[in-house]
Amino acid sequence: MQTHKTLFLILYILLLSSSSCLSLETLGDAATAYDILERYGLPKGLLPQGVQSYLLTNEGSFEFFLFDKCEFEVQGKYMLKYKTIIKGSVEFGSLRDVKGLSVRFLFVWIGVDRVVVSGDELRFYYHGSFYFSLPVSYFEQCPRCGCGFDCSNDLLLDL
Repeated sequence: MQTHKTLFLILYILLLSSSSCLSLETLGDAATAYDILERYGLPKGLLPQGVQSYLLTNEGSFEFFLFDKCEFEVQGKYMLKYKTIIKGSVEFGSLRDVKGLSVRFLFVWIGVDRVVVSGDELRFYYHGSFYFSLPVSYFEQCPRCGCGFDCSNDLLLDL
């Protein structure tokens, strides 16, 4: 009898701890990762094309799963690199504690730890309070790996 009570208690604890890890997808909502960004006041183009799935907890922790690693240039100044898993927490207008996103300055890759919408700017923070800004409007569309937001030259090469 004691074994059944112990087993029941363990199952109950597991059920409680896993309930906060349900994604919106699991709850019957067919939202995509891109929809989630927009619900939180962020542009969908923060994520490149090719997000396979995601997890979002009730507390705002997220994981976005890409098909493969992804790199592309932004405005001829910055190179962004996404790992296959991007983690962090989302609040309205910002991603915090970001892991899996880097920016290249000259020859050095630096991890981006926060992304914040500030007016019409999108600020990418690294090393705490340092950041670079890009227009939010630039991220209205999702970039493609390799060519980013300007893939028109790739179409000519494919012909």
